[in-house]
Amino acid sequence: EAARLAQGLDRLRHAAEEGALDLDATELLIVDDGSTDDTKLTAERLVARFPRASVIARPRNLGKGAAVRTGILGAQGSLVAFADADMAIDPSHLPALLDALGRVPVAVGSRAVAGHVDYGSRLRTDAGRVFNLTVRLVSGVQLADTQCGFKGFRRGAALLLAHLQTTQGYAFDVELLWLAQLLGLELEVV
Repeated sequence: EAARLAQGLDRLRHAAEEGALDLDATELLIVDDGSTDDTKLTAERLVARFPRASVIARPRNLGKGAAVRTGILGAQGSLVAFADADMAIDPSHLPALLDALGRVPVAVGSRAVAGHVDYGSRLRTDAGRVFNLTVRLVSGVQLADTQCGFKGFRRGAALLLAHLQTTQGYAFDVELLWLAQLLGLELEVV
């Protein structure tokens, strides 16, 4: 993520300038999942510009699920949210996510338009639809966009789900949402 991190953090800073979040009151954790490029060094250089930011470096790559779990367990706030390094979901949407957490313990961002996610290419969009249909059939999680890299939790729910999570790779989102459903945790899509 070294190449995408600066752009993502610029988007975060811009959202803060627009009033979406207060960087002085927001803990920012970047988890480097044992990358072999200069992600860790780039992240350390970039977070120096943020008042409450740090980098957690995992010794070896275990997958996105392991990285998110590490970040959740390392977070100190009463509300915990995660986003992809490139901030593909504009961080200006953070207030909506946090607002939802005032009502429910789990808030999930969604890129779904007209009930599905359009990835820009026919093949990727169709593969995403097949994956989502499989998720719905196998797990019972009935969301149009389980893979959106923008989710938030109240601290108790975050810690519980992180401790129960076993999927370390790509499909960790499905497991988190399935566990939340299994535990009866209310969820809101934003």
